[in-house]
Amino acid sequence: FLLLKEHKVLRDDDQDPATRVALRAIKDFSVGFKMNDQIYWRFVSVPSNDVDEILNGGKNEVVEEKVEEVEEDSSSNSDPQPPHPSLEKQSQTHEVSKDVDEPVEQNQAQDEKPKEIVAEKSENKFNNPLVINQVKKKKEKAKSEFVVKVIEFIRSKNLEIVEEKEFKVKEYNCVVRVRSELGPISFLTQAKDKKTITEGDFKKLLSDAQSIPLPALMLYTGEVSKKAKEYLVKYSSVLKAKRIG
Repeated sequence: FLLLKEHKVLRDDDQDPATRVALRAIKDFSVGFKMNDQIYWRFVSVPSNDVDEILNGGKNEVVEEKVEEVEEDSSSNSDPQPPHPSLEKQSQTHEVSKDVDEPVEQNQAQDEKPKEIVAEKSENKFNNPLVINQVKKKKEKAKSEFVVKVIEFIRSKNLEIVEEKEFKVKEYNCVVRVRSELGPISFLTQAKDKKTITEGDFKKLLSDAQSIPLPALMLYTGEVSKKAKEYLVKYSSVLKAKRIG
């Protein structure tokens, strides 16, 4: 918040992972937009007309977009996409209506309904990252001794498992909720029965957590390598780790 307020405009690619997560989380203060195929953030009180002047002296065009839309646009290729089938059908119906009477107009009105539904879905595309949706229960498979131990450990620490994602013999993935003075906080959590936790283990977990976005929590049975410890300290604001005793 203070960094964005001071600099007024920040380029997403120039920030570390923790800052990028924070910029997406403080939606009341940060406004995402796209310029020259790059994602930027401006402080909410900075007018969009002033952004171009702040960055480039007024040489580029600033396009305001929702963050979710910006991220999808930046990863897509430049090839034109085929039109939605409902739009093609609507266009064909419009051409035929020149030579037919009222019944065709009624059919055209019916063909327009899918278009309205598509637009409505696109408007509601953004999901609150702090709200974890309950997933329908699947047919449970047998849990290994390690997974059962992890679940008991989580509950013993007064943590709540709000979403169980997947589990293997020596790995368990879920979302846990922690009660704090600031309110409940959710963590993307991974438990590993592994001799040594590496820097790569932390990087993969944090990357998965950022895509939600949520902070990350690693539970482990072995040791943490030297580089992994350094990585943990560097991103301690969004990455936590605890050994299972």
